[in-house]
Amino acid sequence: MPKHLVVRTLCEICLDSVADDFETICFGYNRNYHGFKELIEKGSFQESESSLCCLPSSLINQLADKLIDTRGLKPHVIKTVFISGLTECRLLPQISALPLALQTIEKNCGRLQVFQLTCCKSIEVNLINSVLRVSANLHSLNLEGTSINDECLDILGESCAQLSALNLARTKITNAGVERMTHHNFPKLVFLIILGTLVNAECVMNLISRLPFLLTLEFDNLLQVLRGGPPSRNYQLRKVGLVGLEDNDSLVVGSSLVNFTNLEAVSLEYSSVLPPLLTYLSKLEHLSKLELGSRETAPFNNITSYLQAKGGGLTHLSLENYTNCDIHDIGTWCKNLVVLKFS
Repeated sequence: MPKHLVVRTLCEICLDSVADDFETICFGYNRNYHGFKELIEKGSFQESESSLCCLPSSLINQLADKLIDTRGLKPHVIKTVFISGLTECRLLPQISALPLALQTIEKNCGRLQVFQLTCCKSIEVNLINSVLRVSANLHSLNLEGTSINDECLDILGESCAQLSALNLARTKITNAGVERMTHHNFPKLVFLIILGTLVNAECVMNLISRLPFLLTLEFDNLLQVLRGGPPSRNYQLRKVGLVGLEDNDSLVVGSSLVNFTNLEAVSLEYSSVLPPLLTYLSKLEHLSKLELGSRETAPFNNITSYLQAKGGGLTHLSLENYTNCDIHDIGTWCKNLVVLKFS
């Protein structure tokens, strides 16, 4: 097979060149020169103003990402790239360097819009909270695998009214903190991940009621939420993923799903997919992405009626543990498919 030719843009080439010669451009020394090592040891680099201040935020963001990947969170990198023009920041879980990085971000990066710090449970929560308190422009936050707790949710509700995407998977948040999340303090939140937390199904159902404009919610036991019966009103969720549906779930879960009238994507993994459930799915007028994973090996004929009736609206279809799938029939019924997967 011939290798795929990757065409690099002029901007990418220039950024790589700047990243390679970063120390020479900003401090006048090659990073391998003994004069630069002396500069670092004495801390003299702290006296110079960042050479990147004149760059637009888009270039500062890209350069910061490259430098953090290639140099790590070295003090001279932190000093130079964590400046007022930085609006997107992805920190590596380098425990010894994170306190200085977070303190510098708190001090200099008041325009931060996207922030990511993951898989780092040992960093002090107060350092993270201090950054959040001064991040009024934040619209995307990923703190998966950190030790943040319910206090973080309170701070976000008070300080980050622009927040639209929030990932708190595998953190220490509890029902108490989530119960304080409302449309009033999270008015723009549309994407939320709370996998691997202590939050329970009842709390999540109440949360959906309080955040009616939530489009995507990822929660370990969303099935248990829907088993509670149909919600009292329609909601805006666009994507639902469920694992482990049993035979007796078809009616209850199906009748709950149809209340999410704007659903565009449904994923059913290791589940019993019976005709009554497919009947409910056929009522979802906006459904375009469907993943069906049968609990046991099932014949393709089990789902042909659904595909014949509603396949024209699908752009993505994934079938797992189905036998004798007929690609010709799928192509006939699902004329708008972009992605088709079998496993």
